[in-house]
Amino acid sequence: MKGCVGFLGIAVVIFFFAVNPVLGIIFLVLWLIVMAAVSMLSKDRKEVIIKQDAPAQKPVAQDQRLPYPGDGYSYYELVGMQYRGLNDEHMGIHTDAVAVAEQGNPHDANAVAIRLSDKTVAYIPREHNKPLHDYLMSNGGVAPAHYRIWYHNNKYYGVAYIKDNGLNQAYY
Repeated sequence: MKGCVGFLGIAVVIFFFAVNPVLGIIFLVLWLIVMAAVSMLSKDRKEVIIKQDAPAQKPVAQDQRLPYPGDGYSYYELVGMQYRGLNDEHMGIHTDAVAVAEQGNPHDANAVAIRLSDKTVAYIPREHNKPLHDYLMSNGGVAPAHYRIWYHNNKYYGVAYIKDNGLNQAYY
């Protein structure tokens, strides 16, 4: 349809420019408006979305919960996954991760990273990390962590349980 409207519009604009240049300008403006409307209403238009490539993960049920590991663990939401270059191996539920109090982090003096092996996969949000950072620093700087990270609707989500002797008493 856009092709027909476009070709017909050009023919009409050329005709009116030949008859009267003022009418040609008026019809040119009207034709441009019609083309913009047709383009917006066209169902075959494609949207361009620029985003980081998501890992090709196996489907995980959205209601699948991270199991509570037991006494002494506290619940935390995770952030920063979109900057970590995650792949399938980092996604899902992991019970062999650690929480690490980062010293000298240039972005946050109280940063607490979640690591799987030697790879940082997420962080505790800045507004919740100071008490945990202080606790970790007074206990060797590292604690066991269980986490779940998933990707849904072009966004990463993550939650973790960290062994902090019940410092943060939020559970889900």
